[in-house]
Amino acid sequence: MALTTKELNKTKNNPRQITDGHLERLDENLIEYGDLSGIVYNTKLKQLVTGNQRTTLFNLKSQNDIEYIEQYETPQQDGTTAYGFVI
Repeated sequence: MALTTKELNKTKNNPRQITDGHLERLDENLIEYGDLSGIVYNTKLKQLVTGNQRTTLFNLKSQNDIEYIEQYETPQQDGTTAYGFVI
C-alpha cells in the first residue's frame, strides 16, 4: 500500500483541470474546513478515482503521508481494501 500521496497515480484522462487560482482557493478551504470528501484509489487500475486535485496540493505542501487506520487482507464486499487519512 502507498505510504504517501506521491505514490498514488493520477487519473490518466481526468477531464477536470485546476487553475493556480482555484488551487490556492482549495488550499484555503482545506486549511479552514479540512478534507471533507476523501480520496478514493482504485487498486486494480492503480489510479485515483477521486482526489486528483487535493493530492496535487498535498504533494506541493509535503503534507502527504498516509496513515492507515484499518487494512484488509482481502477486499471487502464493496471492494474496500483500507481506511486511513492523509497527515
